[in-house]
Amino acid sequence: MIDRVNTTVSFLVYGRYALFTDPVTKTGGERHTYPVPTYEVLRGILDNCYWKPTIRWIIDRVRIMNPITKESVGRLLPNYHKPGGDRSYHTYLRDVAYQVEAHFEWATYNEGFEQDRWAEKHLKMARRYIDRGGRHDIFLGSRECQGYVETCVFGEGEGAYDHQPDTYFGLMFHGYNYPNYTGRNVLEARLWHAEMCNGIITFPHPTECPIVRFIRPMEPKKWAPKSEEKDESIPPEVEPHTVGAPDILKKQERAPAVTDYNTWEAKLSETYDTLLASKLINGDENGVLPIGHKNIHAQIQIDIDGEGNYIPGSAAVIPKNNARTMIPCSDASINRTGTGKNPYLLFDELRYMAGDYVRYGGRVMDHGYEEYISQLNKWCLSKAEHPLARTVYDYVRKGTLIQDLVQDGLIPLDTDSEGNFVVPIKWEGEGPEPEIYSVCHRDKGPLSCSVRIQIMLEGLDPEIWKEPTLQESAIAFNELLRSKENVTDICYVSGREAAPAKIHPYAIGTSKLISSNDTTGFTYRWGILDKPEDRCQISYSESQKIHLAFRWLRDHQSFTIGPYTYLLWSSKRITLSELEIFFDGNTDIPEETNGGGKFDFIDFTGAEHLKSVRDFIRGYTNDLDPDEEIILMSIALPSPGRASILQYEPMKASSFHHNLLTWKETCYGFLPVEGGFALRSPSVNEIAHLAAGLKMGAPIGNSVSADNAKRTVLNTMVLGHHLPSSLIQSVYKNCVRNMAHPEVKRNPLFDRSFNVAAAVINYTLKTSGQASEKEWDRSYRFGQILAYMHEIENLSYFITHRAARITNAEKLIVPYCSTPARTFALLEKRLIPYIETIQYTSKGKEMLHSLSCLISDLSAEELTNSPLNEKFLIGYHSQLAALFQSIRERKNHIHE
Repeated sequence: MIDRVNTTVSFLVYGRYALFTDPVTKTGGERHTYPVPTYEVLRGILDNCYWKPTIRWIIDRVRIMNPITKESVGRLLPNYHKPGGDRSYHTYLRDVAYQVEAHFEWATYNEGFEQDRWAEKHLKMARRYIDRGGRHDIFLGSRECQGYVETCVFGEGEGAYDHQPDTYFGLMFHGYNYPNYTGRNVLEARLWHAEMCNGIITFPHPTECPIVRFIRPMEPKKWAPKSEEKDESIPPEVEPHTVGAPDILKKQERAPAVTDYNTWEAKLSETYDTLLASKLINGDENGVLPIGHKNIHAQIQIDIDGEGNYIPGSAAVIPKNNARTMIPCSDASINRTGTGKNPYLLFDELRYMAGDYVRYGGRVMDHGYEEYISQLNKWCLSKAEHPLARTVYDYVRKGTLIQDLVQDGLIPLDTDSEGNFVVPIKWEGEGPEPEIYSVCHRDKGPLSCSVRIQIMLEGLDPEIWKEPTLQESAIAFNELLRSKENVTDICYVSGREAAPAKIHPYAIGTSKLISSNDTTGFTYRWGILDKPEDRCQISYSESQKIHLAFRWLRDHQSFTIGPYTYLLWSSKRITLSELEIFFDGNTDIPEETNGGGKFDFIDFTGAEHLKSVRDFIRGYTNDLDPDEEIILMSIALPSPGRASILQYEPMKASSFHHNLLTWKETCYGFLPVEGGFALRSPSVNEIAHLAAGLKMGAPIGNSVSADNAKRTVLNTMVLGHHLPSSLIQSVYKNCVRNMAHPEVKRNPLFDRSFNVAAAVINYTLKTSGQASEKEWDRSYRFGQILAYMHEIENLSYFITHRAARITNAEKLIVPYCSTPARTFALLEKRLIPYIETIQYTSKGKEMLHSLSCLISDLSAEELTNSPLNEKFLIGYHSQLAALFQSIRERKNHIHE
């Protein structure tokens, strides 16, 4: 009977915030949202509107109505394992709206409800409850994200991405397979490769998902059907649910280009592959590490020959600038801590490599030689063996490493109370301190040093740790060890079945981006029956790629804003040079006009500035492919041991270029450069100082407001976000306060805070469409009036040859902005003596006439004490610039 009835429903769900948690981030206690809703979330929303054990809702498609924007919010969560709170960051989607189309099927495996299979009844009830906003509360992925449901026709209205090319979101969580829906007593997770076409995501049927991951056994839930039986006849056929879709939704052809909005984990893995293809893998300072490798700082270097024999006299202390050494690691040792005995594969500390470690005073409990030599022997006997590893093994198995160092005089000897030879922790002997003490651990002595070995063979680079074939051999050996364990799982990054990562590396210091092994600390936030591996699994290789790429980007393509770390890179060529473009306003100034007094102050129109900006941005981005991707990612450390992703924003290179150019062309002022002044864009630091109320150039320190202002401005420059009204108001008010109390007499046009504020406000007005000359309001005209009052007083000082001082306009600028009519009347009285001085000069007559015209244009409704808005600064600034320009032109004409 259900085949005869169209069981489709359509509804609009919207809310202020949404959090569709990426399961990879949830394992570490943080929560970072997917860019679009998952199938499981939409099914849960529909269940909250109308649910019966007789039916099963199937989500067909969702249409994205609002642009995808994110916002990070700090949270203080309860700590279930110790007193106090747990700080974390949650990244939400903001201002979301989705049109959803779905239908229902019979829940075949819920037995006893066959008599309730009346399609028309369930359809009408479902639509009625959707009309009422649902039967239960609606949540957009998380309980703190309240949602609202309304009936709609799928396809009506304008969506945010109706005309955008296909967008690929990568591998995403689809939903759960519950026993009640599958008939199998297991819980499974479905994954799929999400893609959006013209703003619509079409979900596959749950039975058609390409990747299904087993989680754990699970018994089906039992529902007791009603005891009374009904004799229900087949209802008449229901009219099909029509869809009044615009033409964009009826398109059969697919858009030609595909925009990649892959998950951050997949993007970092892809970046690692790009680095490999770019040959940026050699272990030096500019290269990314191979999988299963890490850098250590070795303190001792020795040489051996091709037979594994020590070369006497070769032991040496490694200078600190050359101590960096890339070594292969086992899966257990790559994240080694101070506990346990997990040796590295090739080089390590003396307590692992030296068989005579205890003989020379080392503690038995620290000695890991047996574990080290056994592991190295397995490598040499495996299919992945390498002759260089065998040569190292032939030497270290002799167990004479410390003896050789002692004989070469690198490590000194002393005797203990029992007459045994020991290596002293601190040098207390006669003569100069041995060189080894300058590099070893101060409290542990020379026996804590790490050793690296060179092999002296003709035609071979003795620095064997840089040998690519040895690196490949170590990687292959680790793969053999993992394959013997015969443990595989579905990777949430690649979607392939592979050996899972038992532990994930550190990302920043001792903080992790991904955590899956903490079952007692604050990062463990599972359900009662859940285990960490139930949430998601990431394969060892993908985990290594993610973290190695992240570390490389952190070292080469990053900058910091307070406690936040930002990564900015290109998907194809990785590096983006001159990251200081975001913080140094001088970068867009032509060299011939920067400093040395060469800059001509006449060009207040900004024509030359705009030309130089376009040339600079074109040079900065000219080698970017328009379809190339630029990725902005930011990381914070909310609690010890945990890193949180605040932002992950991929964008087209064309958008990146456009946003930078818009900022540089629109936000500029007359600001200091080395050796003078020039028209340039204010730097991020200058705007942050003004927004936080700090003195220009003063250290920001722990100013949270300044750091937040920096982050906001950076997002505007790179992503094209609008500056929030709170920042604009802070900039405006702090600028006005600064101008009321100048430290020295100066032309306001050369005041940094004044120009920074004018530039920021001008950018906001132009990008928001409020900069039309017809739309300038009373605040703008009041600003022009104050500029004339300021210059009238200055002209009086010039005529009477008196020293310039702070004008009444500057003194009263704060009350002028808050109560303009009353302060204007006060200024008129104070200007009377200055007007009498200039009224007979040609320039004075011209200024007084212009001022009179401005005042006469004010209506009675405008001449009130209503506070002025930020457009006041634009009027004040532009009129001062015009007056200053006319004075300079007149002086130049006189000189000519």
